[in-house]
Amino acid sequence: MSAPLPKVAGAVLLGAALAGAVVISLFPSGTRRPAGVTPPGRSGMQAATAILGGGETRSTAPDSTPLPLPPERDTVRSPLDNAATDSALEGCVARVKQMLSDAARDSSGVESRSVIGVRPPPGRGPDSLVVEGTAHGRDATLAVWHCAVTSNGAGAIGKLTAVIEDGWPGIPAAFDAAHAVTLFAENACLEETKSVYREYEFRGVRAYRDVDTLHVTGEAMPLNTEDLAGDFHCRAIVRNGRVVSTQAKAGR
Repeated sequence: MSAPLPKVAGAVLLGAALAGAVVISLFPSGTRRPAGVTPPGRSGMQAATAILGGGETRSTAPDSTPLPLPPERDTVRSPLDNAATDSALEGCVARVKQMLSDAARDSSGVESRSVIGVRPPPGRGPDSLVVEGTAHGRDATLAVWHCAVTSNGAGAIGKLTAVIEDGWPGIPAAFDAAHAVTLFAENACLEETKSVYREYEFRGVRAYRDVDTLHVTGEAMPLNTEDLAGDFHCRAIVRNGRVVSTQAKAGR
């Protein structure tokens, strides 16, 4: 199993990136969540939980759990002029290739598949030119990438940031579709981990896909200063884009 790609400085929620805001954290084989962020509950997910002992729990969910839906986008004209738009497309592909090369990954299969202007929700930043595509994955499933480019105010490129993520078997090879499944599985895992660490917040969260399983690791920091901090490792099994079971334990 390949090591996760290195992070770009900073961290933001990728949901904002999908809405067109600039992405500042790299999320390919691993993801990082800002300190103290607690995920929402499992949307419509009715699970049976078993306490396994030794600080470990396991839950199963019906295959009828609804597929997570990617967020809608408010599309607009490119905030860049024609020349800068062409340069942004080339720059995004070059950035993704460099990121893969830096992680000793195959960069020969990087392709762009969509180029659109996106207006993020109010307060989430300026309009962006969003370029998305695919790359060779760590296995037979394609990796997906997202690149957001903002203007300097005069139609030229101001800032370009990109993120790469593992795709999922059976899910369209598009960043918004794959990321929705990944985030759904990660949230389900962190909810399961709350059964092991009940009065804690999670920091340094990282995730990577291995075949049909999302592995989520991080640190559990106690809200009660009398408790001890600890590591956790959760596994979410995903089939056809649905989380069918989760298992969490203390330790890595």
